[in-house]
Amino acid sequence: MKAFHELGFESSSYDKCFLIRKDMMIVVYVDDCGISTDKPEKIDELVNQLKEKGFDLEIEGDFETFLGVEIRQMKDGRYHLLQEGLIKKVLEAAKMTDCSPNHVPAAPTPLGKDPNGEPWSQHPWRYSSIVGMLIYLCTNTRPDISYAVSCAARFNSNPKVSHATAVKTILRYLKKTSDKGLIVNFNGTLDLEAYCDADFAGLFKSEAPYDPAVSRSRGGYIIFLGGVPLIWKSSLLSCITLSTLEAEYVQLSRSMTVLLGLKNLIEELLPRLQLPNLTAFVRSIIFEDNAGALLLAIGQRITNRTRYLSQFYHHFWSFVHRPQDGPPQNNPNGPWHDGKIKVSKITTDKQRADIFTKGLTRVPFERNRFSINGW
Repeated sequence: MKAFHELGFESSSYDKCFLIRKDMMIVVYVDDCGISTDKPEKIDELVNQLKEKGFDLEIEGDFETFLGVEIRQMKDGRYHLLQEGLIKKVLEAAKMTDCSPNHVPAAPTPLGKDPNGEPWSQHPWRYSSIVGMLIYLCTNTRPDISYAVSCAARFNSNPKVSHATAVKTILRYLKKTSDKGLIVNFNGTLDLEAYCDADFAGLFKSEAPYDPAVSRSRGGYIIFLGGVPLIWKSSLLSCITLSTLEAEYVQLSRSMTVLLGLKNLIEELLPRLQLPNLTAFVRSIIFEDNAGALLLAIGQRITNRTRYLSQFYHHFWSFVHRPQDGPPQNNPNGPWHDGKIKVSKITTDKQRADIFTKGLTRVPFERNRFSINGW
């Protein structure tokens, strides 16, 4: 990073691998760099300056591929992010290039430890290797398989045949959708929209009654920037929750930490963009479908039902817009925008994060997938 700093770049306060200069922005990932500028000649100038400092660099050209992600422009102007090569590789590694396709990546019943199940022999494919490739796929262009991959990844160290069967279900789904990825449809704003959800004690019927994991809940979230899916995750909550309200609220709190980080990063970047068509403010909203969690986040009143919750989960209270705050005066960016985050109710059928908490049947799965992946 020292060489970039000597050339006038500053590292973002919120991501040291994001470098900013008045005329250029750079993202650094190990030994790969993505450069954005409205003056292409500046890229050649930068490369020459870095070579003079002793760096051995190779220019790849336009953003047709980056970090294994293929970027295609569609006829309507939108962009399609794909990893067809990785899907082909993982199918070949698992000897499943000719497998029958599947419409969904996971069964409705959560995947358990299966303590009495037959161990997976690691033949003809190594479980952790296949799951590792699936993790890279789902974190870049395929949020639709995040839940299924997260479930399978729990058992990397001691997989059973039942777990390998679940991985095969993911692969059969990828076989059917190998030419699909993530469609980028930017709406022209820098609004942040987050959706979070939790499945309380979802492992109750999948784990042995004596196993503490039987009480674990799964949470998930997805954050959109300008209508584009930016970051998402499906994972088991680190703590055991005692009610649906608590599970939803803990996931809301976890999602807020990510949303606040992105909000800070974008607000740091805004003054440097000099784009008059974009709002000068970042409007942020997070959607929650549980009335109790919503009331606790906005009302911020401790009751007998919630008194035992750790103060840690209330960290975001000062960042939430509350009705008593009143509408901002003369604000052109909407009646609720005051620099804070709005927590809003959403119906379960419109909860985009539902796809990250449980195995959905075909109709609701495809509805959720379309709202996220765009197909």
